[in-house]
Amino acid sequence: MNHAELKYQQIELSSKRPFGQLISNNQKIRLPFQIKELDSNSFNNMHAAPFSGLLGLYQIIWIKKGNGQFKTTWTTQIVKDNRAYLLSPGQPYEFQFNSAVEGFAISFSEDFLCRTSSETSRVLQLSNSNVFVEILLDRDMQPDVQLLIESMQKEYVNLYTLKSEVLRSLLKILLIYLSGKTVLEPEFIIPNNRLEQLFMDSLNSKFTVKKRVVDYASDLAISPNHLNSVIKRITGYSVSYHIQQKVILEAKKRAMYSSKSMKEIAYELGFDDTSHFSKFFKNYSGVCFSDFKNKTGRTLNNA
Repeated sequence: MNHAELKYQQIELSSKRPFGQLISNNQKIRLPFQIKELDSNSFNNMHAAPFSGLLGLYQIIWIKKGNGQFKTTWTTQIVKDNRAYLLSPGQPYEFQFNSAVEGFAISFSEDFLCRTSSETSRVLQLSNSNVFVEILLDRDMQPDVQLLIESMQKEYVNLYTLKSEVLRSLLKILLIYLSGKTVLEPEFIIPNNRLEQLFMDSLNSKFTVKKRVVDYASDLAISPNHLNSVIKRITGYSVSYHIQQKVILEAKKRAMYSSKSMKEIAYELGFDDTSHFSKFFKNYSGVCFSDFKNKTGRTLNNA
């Protein structure tokens, strides 16, 4: 089965009627979920060269035994026994092993998971924020995860119409287990210049809805103090300063080049209270919004 075929596994159902709900002989199940056992041959065939993650599918790769390196676009990490890795859809990665390998790979779509739990959302959010997600499975946790994996394998090959519901429930339990064991050391994992780029990209796209340092730090799965330290070291200014100046710059642009009122501009920039926006503008620009708009309006008219 090649990588393009992994998105959906088709299961031909036999003519035998399983115990429980009856299924038609000719029915096919298209399931955006797969679980498979991994060994050294799996990685020799699939990961000898950089491999782009499955399109549209998250992957959980649990290395029960194996030593080597795991590489993504932005980091290289040493692989050790009983480590799990969460990969976002389409994320390029490469495994290089120097010993025998045992493990499992689980692939699933976000729609299949139907994420509702804050814990499962947290894990997926981390993988989507370009943060390296490594999960250490300690001795107490390994038997529980092994039992979940074995239950998934059993349900994956059964012929019941409700198999997807059972698999979804087991997957959610697994993600909740993993969320509490996530190993994140972003200050060593993400280079400072990469972190600065991620912050600026996030600021440019989210400044109308996010105006606190903690919001941007949360997106990057790092502490506000670490984010502020890196940004100030690179740019000379704090995260708060960049947020404030981005909002002020956009407010000035809209004041200068549109006929919109202060209330309209305030609303577009994420301020529900016009008086709050007015105070914000004056505090960080040094001039009242109305005075700025009137002055720049006259300047443009006279130009």
